[in-house]
Amino acid sequence: MEEDGLLTFKGRIYIPDVADLRRIVMDEIHQAPYSGHPRYQKTIATARKQYFFPGMKKDMAEYISRCMKCQQVKVEHQHPAGSLHPFPIPEWKWEVISMDFITGLPMTWRQHDSIMVVVDKLTKATHFIPVKSSIIIMTLQISS
Repeated sequence: MEEDGLLTFKGRIYIPDVADLRRIVMDEIHQAPYSGHPRYQKTIATARKQYFFPGMKKDMAEYISRCMKCQQVKVEHQHPAGSLHPFPIPEWKWEVISMDFITGLPMTWRQHDSIMVVVDKLTKATHFIPVKSSIIIMTLQISS
C-alpha cells in the first residue's frame, strides 16, 4: 500500500533493495545520539516498529558486528579470575628485594656502562649502583 508517497507493509515503511538507503536507515537507528549504540536486540526491535525490508535481521546483525564503537566497548565473555592471593608483607626493611639492570648506557670515566637497580619491597626504597657490563655477564654465568 502507498501512504503519503511511501510504500508500506503492515503499517511499516518498506525500504527497497538499495544498499545505501538501508545503510542510512540502520545508521539512524543504531548511531543516533539519543540511542547510544544499542545492541542487536534493541536495534532490531526499534527497526521493526517503523521499517520493513527482507533480510532485515541478517543485515542488522552484520551491520552491528562491523560497528567500530560497539567493538571497542564489547565486554569479554570470560569467567572471573577468582580470588586474589596477595604476597605476604615483609616484616623488615630489605628482607625482600628485587633487582634489575639498565644496560647499554654511555661509558663513564670509571668504565661503568650499566646500572644495577635494587628495590626494597617494603619501603620501595631504591639503590642505583653503577656497574660494568662485564660484571653483569659474569653474574649471569654464575647463576646459570
